[in-house]
Amino acid sequence: MAPLEPRHQFDIRLAVRELAEFGAALSTLAPLGEQRDIVPFFRARPQLSALLGSCSVRAVARDVLAPEFSLGDLRVDLLVGDADRSAFCLVEFEDAARSSVFQLTRRGVPAWSARFERGFSQLVDWFWKLDDLRHTTGFRSCFGDHPHFTGLLLIGRDQPLRQQEHQRLLWRERHVPIAGNVVQCFTYDQLYETLRARCESYGLQT
Repeated sequence: MAPLEPRHQFDIRLAVRELAEFGAALSTLAPLGEQRDIVPFFRARPQLSALLGSCSVRAVARDVLAPEFSLGDLRVDLLVGDADRSAFCLVEFEDAARSSVFQLTRRGVPAWSARFERGFSQLVDWFWKLDDLRHTTGFRSCFGDHPHFTGLLLIGRDQPLRQQEHQRLLWRERHVPIAGNVVQCFTYDQLYETLRARCESYGLQT
């Protein structure tokens, strides 16, 4: 298991600037590919990536930033969080297309897409692996004795979702944890608005 050093030096003002760039990138409704667009965008903006750690309710600092974090034979797209408080967020990036979250079916009620289920299953595997490693020396040296993990699945856009689909997404987030761990499921638009609101609550405008 890779170490979490050196610690990331978080700069909130740079994070706000990079968040504004994220908002500008979302102003187009063109589909965004995971490996073509999204992963390179976040990798080039480390302060924005670290800001995702605010999705962990126990994280205060933003000093952990580890893209492609290794869990042995599995890799987390992005690990962010607060080392001193042992609060970490495991981020799964998926694409942002019209059918990323739901896909149409003959019965008329949109079904969860294969892409969404694949991303959610990736988080299932990461949490399984963490439990498998929990009693090892490497796990404790990396995460501490009693770490708190949050899953974050980023996928899709708001535009094609009707009110019912928004409600289904919110219900799933609230009622379908993984092994007791909270899993937040955001479209990229929801992510932007959530991070923008948090920054503005501290008097920082994007």
